[in-house]
Amino acid sequence: MTIRYLEPEPFNGTDAALWDIERNPALRTTIVSVLTLDRTIDPDRLTASLDAASRTIPRLRQHVEGAPFGIGVPQWVVSDDFRVENHVRVVTPSDVGIRGALDIATEFATSPFDRTRPLWECAYVEPSVDGPPSIVLKVHHSLVDGIAGVALLDALLDAKRTTPPRDPSELPELRRTPATGSSAVRPPIEPGALVDTSVKLGRTLLDAVSHPLSTTRTIATGGASAIRLLSPSGDVLSPLFTARGAGRHLDVHDVDFDELHDAAARHGRTVNDLFVAAVVEGAAAYHRARSTELDALRVTMPANIRSSSSRSGGNQWVPLRFRAPADIDDPVERMHAMYDVTSRPRREPAMKFSHSLAGAVQLLPSALSSAVVAEMMSGVDLVVTNVPGLSEARYLAGARVDRMYAFAPTGGAAFNVALLSHGSTACLGMMSDTDAVAEPTELHAAIASALDTTIDAAQAAEPTVHDHVQSEPPEPRPSDGANDPTAPRLSALDVAFLQLESADTPMHLGGVFVLDGDPLRDDSGRLRLDELRRHVEARLPRVPAYLRRLERIPFGIHRPVWVDDPDFDIEQHVRAISLDDCVVHDGVGGDLDHAFGLCADLNIERLDRNRPLWELWFVDGLDDGHVVALLKVHHALTDGVGAVELIAALFDLDAHGSSSDDVGTDAPERSADARIPSPARLLADASRDHLRDPVDLARATIGTAVRTPATIARRASVISGGLRDVLGPDAVAPPSTLNRPVGEFRTIAPIALDLDGIDAIRDAHGGTANDVALTVIAGGLRAWLVERGDELPDLHALCPVSQRDTRTGTAHAGHGANHVGAMLISLPLGEADPIRRLAIIRERTERAKRRHDGDGVAWAVDALDHLPGVPGLALRQLLVRQPFANLVVTNIPGPPRPLWFRGARVESIVPVVPLAPNTTLGIALFSYDGWLTIGLHADEEHAPDLELVIDTIATEYDLLQ
Repeated sequence: MTIRYLEPEPFNGTDAALWDIERNPALRTTIVSVLTLDRTIDPDRLTASLDAASRTIPRLRQHVEGAPFGIGVPQWVVSDDFRVENHVRVVTPSDVGIRGALDIATEFATSPFDRTRPLWECAYVEPSVDGPPSIVLKVHHSLVDGIAGVALLDALLDAKRTTPPRDPSELPELRRTPATGSSAVRPPIEPGALVDTSVKLGRTLLDAVSHPLSTTRTIATGGASAIRLLSPSGDVLSPLFTARGAGRHLDVHDVDFDELHDAAARHGRTVNDLFVAAVVEGAAAYHRARSTELDALRVTMPANIRSSSSRSGGNQWVPLRFRAPADIDDPVERMHAMYDVTSRPRREPAMKFSHSLAGAVQLLPSALSSAVVAEMMSGVDLVVTNVPGLSEARYLAGARVDRMYAFAPTGGAAFNVALLSHGSTACLGMMSDTDAVAEPTELHAAIASALDTTIDAAQAAEPTVHDHVQSEPPEPRPSDGANDPTAPRLSALDVAFLQLESADTPMHLGGVFVLDGDPLRDDSGRLRLDELRRHVEARLPRVPAYLRRLERIPFGIHRPVWVDDPDFDIEQHVRAISLDDCVVHDGVGGDLDHAFGLCADLNIERLDRNRPLWELWFVDGLDDGHVVALLKVHHALTDGVGAVELIAALFDLDAHGSSSDDVGTDAPERSADARIPSPARLLADASRDHLRDPVDLARATIGTAVRTPATIARRASVISGGLRDVLGPDAVAPPSTLNRPVGEFRTIAPIALDLDGIDAIRDAHGGTANDVALTVIAGGLRAWLVERGDELPDLHALCPVSQRDTRTGTAHAGHGANHVGAMLISLPLGEADPIRRLAIIRERTERAKRRHDGDGVAWAVDALDHLPGVPGLALRQLLVRQPFANLVVTNIPGPPRPLWFRGARVESIVPVVPLAPNTTLGIALFSYDGWLTIGLHADEEHAPDLELVIDTIATEYDLLQ
C-alpha cells in the first residue's frame, strides 16, 4: 500500500465563516441528505465502500485544526487515527415509510459534530413496513456547498450495479506531511501569508496612485455594496415566523422535473423562478389558513459562483437576499415577480469579493463574527436552495439510488426548502425550525400543494415571454484610465498558440455536431439562421470570453490582453452554408461524409484576429435532413475542457431549452459599462506587470517555501520529471511518416465506441477507459503503418492533462485560457495482441501519473509567464515545437446525457484537435450520451486512407470485448 502525504489546506473565507458561526446553535450549518434505495445492502460492503472512497476523497479523512491563538483561518489536516467505523452506523427506524429515515435525518440535523474528527456521518436505515432501505448522510457546510455536495455523492456512488468493491491494497493511505505534523509549532501569522499580503498591498497602492479618481469611485461603490451585503436584515416580515430555536422538522415531496421545467419555460422563466414562487405561495397559504395576512417574505438564496478554475470542494456561492412579494394571486405573474426580485441582488458589486468579506468577518473575534452573521440572518424568513443533481442512475453497494433529498440548514431562518433534481424527478427537502413554525407539517403540505398547483396553472395559462436580453450590445465608452477587470492578459502558453499558427496550421480546436435538422428549419425548409444567431447571442454573456478580441500592446512590450469587442457582430461568427451550393472534393455533396469533407475545408480557414476568435458554421443540404454544425475556437482562447463551457452555454438539456448550466441563477448580462483601454493605459499596465511579474514569482516561491518547505522539493522533483519527459534524450520521438510538414487540405473522420463496452473491457482487464481507448487507437495505427510498409516503433503520444482542478482543488496556472499539463505515453505498436498491449499501456500511464500526472509541464509553462520576453519566447518555442511527439491524443469529458440546440437533438459530437506544423495526425476523444467518439483530424496528402485506421479501431474494440 502506498502512502500519500497531504499538507494542511487553509479554509477560504466562506468556509471559515460557516465553521465559526456554529457557536450559535440556531446557526448550525449541517447539511443532511437522504438517499432511498431499491434493495437492501450489506452494511459491511457499505463500510468498505466508504473506506475506499475516503482514500480518494481527502476531505473524508481530514479534520479541522484551528489557528494558534485564534488568529488566522482554520486548516484541513489528515486525521492520523481515522477509522471509518466511527462514522458509519446501522439503525432500525422507529416509524414506517420514509418517515423513519426522516427521523434519523432530524437527529443528524440537530446534533453537533465531534469537531476533533472528520466532519461527516452516515447511517444505513434498514427497511421498515412500507418503507425502502435508505442512507442518511450528514456533512458540515464548511466541507461542501450544494454543488460540491452533489459532486461528492457522485464520487461516492457507482455507475453500475455490478461494480466490484475496490481493493484497499491498491488505494493509498493518507498521512499528513511530516514537516507540518501536529507536533510542529506554527506561528500566529505565517511569514508566507505576510509576504502574500505585502505584495497585494503593494499592488493596491500602485493602482491607487496610478488611478486616484477611479480608485475612489470603486472604493465608494464597493463599500456601499458591502454595507448592504453585511447589514442586518431587520425584522422578519412574517407575523407568524418570529421565534427561533434548535428543533427541526423534515418532510419531502416529489414532482416530475420535466413538467416543472416545461411549465416555467412556457412563460420564458426558469425552474428556479417557478420553484421560489411556489414556496412563497405555500407560505402565504399557511398564513391565510390562520387568518393572517402575509405581504412579503424576506428570502436568502445561495447563488453558485463556481467556475472551471474553482476548487472542487468547499463553498463557492454568494448569498442573495431579497424581499419576495407574497400577495400576488396569479401564478404566472408570481413567477415573473420572482425573476425581478432575484435579479437585483446579483448585480451588487460586493458579490465579486464576497469570499474576502466572509474571510474578514471570520478574522473578528469568534463571538463578534457569530454576532455579525446572526444579525445578517436574524430577519430572514426563508432560505431556498436549488441544486442540479445527478441525471444518470447511480448505485451504492449494489443498490440503485431511487430518490435523493437534500436538507440544507436554516441558517437562522424559519424554514429552508431545497430542490435537488435526481434523474427525471425534482426532489424537495423541507426543513422548518419548530420554534418558528408552529405546525411544520401543515406548512410543508401547503408548499407541496402550491408547487403542484403552480405547475398546473402555468401549463394551462396562455404562453407569455418576458425577454430581458438586449437586442443591441451597449455602446462602449472611451477609456478614462480606470482599471478594467475585463481585460485579462494572455498567458505564455496562450501566446505560444498564436505564434505557432500559420496559413497551413491554424491553431483552433472544435467539433462537428450532427443535429436533427427539422426543428432548425421554417415551413419552407429554409434554415432559421436569424433565430439561430439570436439564440447564440443571447447565450454568450454566460461565457464573456467569447465577446472579447485580442488587443496588442504598443511596441509589443508585453503579451496581448483580451478586451470587449466594441464592434461585435454575431453575423460574422454564426454562418450557414449548404452542400447544394458546394463542390466537396470529388462532387456535389449530399450525405454525411460530404458534410464532414466540407467541415474539413471550412476548418482549415484561419480565424480573423480582429474579432473574437471563434466561429459556428451550420451545414445544410444533407439528403437525410440532418444539419451539421462546425464549432471553431482558437486555442489561445480556451483549452479542450474550457471549450465544453461554451457547449454548456449554447446547448440545452432538453428540447424545451433547459440550460445545462441552470443552477438557479441567471447568466450575467453584458456590461453596459464596457471600456476600451487606451494605448497609454495598455502601455502603463504592461509596464506595471513587467515590474510585478518577478515579484509574483518570488512571492509564490518564498511564501510556499516558508509555509510548506516540502512543497518546493516536491514541485522541483515534479517539474524535473515532467521536463525529462519532453526534453530528455529518450524523449525525442522515433522517426515516423506521421511527422511531415502539413499541407493545405484536411480530413476529419469519426468512430463511436459504446462506453458500456469500454467499461466492460476495463473491468475485465484493469486500467482506465483512457487506457482502453489508447489501446484500440494503437491497434488502428499499427494496421495503418503495416499497410504503408512502415516500421512499427513505440510511437510517442502527447496526452494533455487538464490542470483546471487538481487533487488539491487548485489550478497551477494563475491566469490565461489554457490550464493544461502533458504526459508522453509510448504506444507499443509492435505488440499485436490487444490484451497484452492494454497491459503495457496501463503500466506506462500509471508510471507517468505516479511521477507527475502532467503537473511538471504545467508548472514549468506557468513559470514562463514571469520570465522576460526573449527567454520566455525561446522556451515557449522549445516546448511547443520540439519534436518529442509523433501525434497528440487528447481526451475531453463531455455531458453524459443528450443535448439540444433550439429544439434540435444533438445526435453525435466529433471532437477536432489542431495539427502542429510537423504533425500530420491528431486524435481527440469526447464522451457524450453513452458513447466515446474518436475524432481523427489528418493532413489529407499524408493520410488519404484514414478508413483503414477507423476499421481497425473497430476490430480491436471487438477483440477486446
